[in-house]
Amino acid sequence: MKLITTLLFAVLLAGCASVGTPIDVSATSQLVKGKSTEADAIRIFGPPSHKTLNSEGNVMMMWIHTTASAKPESFIPIVGAFAGGTDVRQQTLTILVGKDGRIVNWTSNDSRQDVGIGGSAVRPKP
Repeated sequence: MKLITTLLFAVLLAGCASVGTPIDVSATSQLVKGKSTEADAIRIFGPPSHKTLNSEGNVMMMWIHTTASAKPESFIPIVGAFAGGTDVRQQTLTILVGKDGRIVNWTSNDSRQDVGIGGSAVRPKP
């Protein structure tokens, strides 16, 4: 009985995963192009997930947050193979910082996908 309880608990824990820190995109309203700095962005959003230098000498900082949640149907024997899957949400925020250390521009994206099991295709969520 202990083994079954332990296995069930492990399966339930495996139903959810998260990477990165959630991004409050509305906080971009605190940024002013040409005035706010790289330090301001880090103060607001925390350390970026990625930081690169492009060929023009500008710094590109990117924050990424991904969550994946198994659909409850995934745990139903037989049915799970056809109706199960995972709901995935990915948030990204990219900030371009000029050579002078001031923010030039930013873009954000919030996407959701329905990832099926087996022969199911990846389907974007509305």
